[in-house]
Amino acid sequence: MTSPAHDATPATEEDRLRAEVERLRTENRQIHQALAAHAVIDQAIGVLTVLRQITPRDGFTVLRAVSQHTNARLTAVAEPVLKHAQGGALPEELRSQLGAALARHAGPPSGGPTSRQGGGRTCSLKFPHSRAKAFRIVEHVVSTGSWPADARWVVDR
Repeated sequence: MTSPAHDATPATEEDRLRAEVERLRTENRQIHQALAAHAVIDQAIGVLTVLRQITPRDGFTVLRAVSQHTNARLTAVAEPVLKHAQGGALPEELRSQLGAALARHAGPPSGGPTSRQGGGRTCSLKFPHSRAKAFRIVEHVVSTGSWPADARWVVDR
């Protein structure tokens, strides 16, 4: 015959293991959510980097500033930026905050590597692609760090 104290030990151990499994499931879910959010934020930084010709550090600074000024999560700022890069509308408040943050942290879009002046003429480089194609190029650059072979620049004089 077993004592009541001995019977309580397996149930306690089983409860402990169930609690540990639940804790690990919660942690796993949170890690997956963090990775998904990180990917969205990185892609939005890539969009700003390519479209505004700013550094990735400035891109993150701009997104963070907009997040703080709008009291929104960073992913809630990054997602509309990605949708806008794919042709979607950018909410007016977000557009205004992005413009202000870009002016504060990144400076004007001209004068960077995509714009050159000389001899009284201006030369700018443009994507000859649709927004969707440009977005795929941005995703490629962000994920690999290299420019895709099929992407082209067009010189507009």
